[in-house]
Amino acid sequence: MAFGKPRCPPAKLGSLRLLCVKALLLLAVPAHAHIGSPDTFVQAQIGPYAFLLAAHPPSTIPGALELDLRFAPDDQITHITAALDDATPTNVPLVLDGTASTSLWSSSADAHTLHVTVQGSRGNAAYSITLPASSPSQSARTKRIGLLETRSGEAAVLMVALAVVLALVFSKRHRKLLFATAFVLALLLALASLAHRRAATTSLTASLIADQLDFTLTNPAETFANLIPDHGKLIHLFLIREPNKDVFLHLHPVQVAPSHFRTNLPAMPPGTYTLFADMYHADGTPETAMLRLTLPGQSHSALTDPDDTTAVLPPIAHSTADPSPVSGEEELHTFTLHDNYTLTLLTPSHLAPLHANLFTVTLRDPTGHPPADMALYLGMSAHAVILRSDDQVFAHIHPGGTLPMLMPVNMTMAMPAAGNPAANTATIPYGFPTVGLYRVFVQMKHGHTVETAAFDLTVN
Repeated sequence: MAFGKPRCPPAKLGSLRLLCVKALLLLAVPAHAHIGSPDTFVQAQIGPYAFLLAAHPPSTIPGALELDLRFAPDDQITHITAALDDATPTNVPLVLDGTASTSLWSSSADAHTLHVTVQGSRGNAAYSITLPASSPSQSARTKRIGLLETRSGEAAVLMVALAVVLALVFSKRHRKLLFATAFVLALLLALASLAHRRAATTSLTASLIADQLDFTLTNPAETFANLIPDHGKLIHLFLIREPNKDVFLHLHPVQVAPSHFRTNLPAMPPGTYTLFADMYHADGTPETAMLRLTLPGQSHSALTDPDDTTAVLPPIAHSTADPSPVSGEEELHTFTLHDNYTLTLLTPSHLAPLHANLFTVTLRDPTGHPPADMALYLGMSAHAVILRSDDQVFAHIHPGGTLPMLMPVNMTMAMPAAGNPAANTATIPYGFPTVGLYRVFVQMKHGHTVETAAFDLTVN
C-alpha cells in the first residue's frame, strides 16, 4: 500500500502537535499553601548552636530541595550533615562567614523530615524538623485525583499516537477525519483532567447574613472533618481591604459543619476585601483559600472569638512607619499606634528576593518602655502577615519561623511568660520570594489589647 503524500503540510502538523502538547501542559497547575511563598524559614536551636534555616522546595517533582543555613562564625562549626527522611546524610559545604548550603533530592511533594547534625566548638548536636508538603494538589491527600489526572493525560497521549498510526494505514480521505477526531477526544480528556486538578484545590464561597459571614470550603478530595488547629484555631481568616490594604481583620470562625464556617463581622468600613483562609488538613498539609468580595460597613457586632481583631491603617505606600538608618546594613521602621504605643520593625537596609532575613519587632508604651503587661497573642509573642501589593504573595508567620505550631519540631520556641517585659521583642525569619512592594502587618499584645501595625517594604 502506497502511503502517499500527507494532505496536511508538515508545518500544520507541527502546529497541531504543539496545540496538543499545550493542552496537556494545562494539567500542571499547582496549588499553594502560603500563597506564592512556598519556602520554609526557621530559627532553629540545634543544641547550643543558633541557626537560621531556609528550605526552598523544588519547582518540579522529583527535584532538588535547596537548603541554606546561617550561624554565628564564633561557634566555629566544623561539620554539618543534612538528610531528608531516611536518605543517606549529605555533607553540607561550609563558608567561612557563617553560612552553609546544599541540595537534597526530593522525589515527593509530601511532607519530609529534615535531619541535621552539627559539630562545633561546643560539641555535637542533632536536630529534626518536619517540612510541610509543598503543594496540596501533589500531596497524599489528593493521590486519588492525581491518579485520574495521570490516566486522563496518558489516554490523551495514546489517542493522538493511535491517530498517527492509523493515519499511516488508512487512505488519504480518512486521515483528516482521524486526526480531527483524535484531537477532539484528546482535548476533552485533557480538559477533564484539568477540571479535576483545579477542583483539587480548595475553593471558597461566602455570603453575608446580617452581620454574619458564612463561608463554605469545597474540595472533592477533602471532607474538612479533621482539620488540625493551628495556634488553637481551625481556621485563621484574614480580611484585607483593597486596593489600599488599609483595613485588616484577623478572625477565627466557628465550624458549623465540616466544610461550613461562620463568623461575626466586627465594626469595619465598607469596601472590597480579599479573604485568606489559612487551614491545615488532617495529614498536616497546609492550604490557603482565597476569595474577593464586597462587604457593607459594620457599626458594631459581638466578636465570634475573643482573639478576633480589627485595625484601620494608612494606605499602602503611605504608611506612617518611616524608616531611619540604624547602620549601613539595617533600618528601623517605627509605627505610632492610636493609643500612642509604638511598634518598630528592624530590617536589613536592602531586601533581596529568596534571601533569608531576621526581622525584629518591638512594642513600647507611650513612655518608650516595654509594657509591663505584655501578653502572648495566640500563644506567640508576635504574629506577622506578609502580603504583596498585588495579593500574589501571602504568608502568615511568627517567631520561630513559617512553620505552624502543629508541626512536630524539636526546636526551642519558648515564649516569655505573660507579663514579662522581655516579651515586647521578637525576631521573625522570612525571605521574600519575589521583587515588589510588600505590606507587613505585625500584631503584638499587652493586657487585653492586640496592637496592629503596618510596614511597607520594597524588595528589589
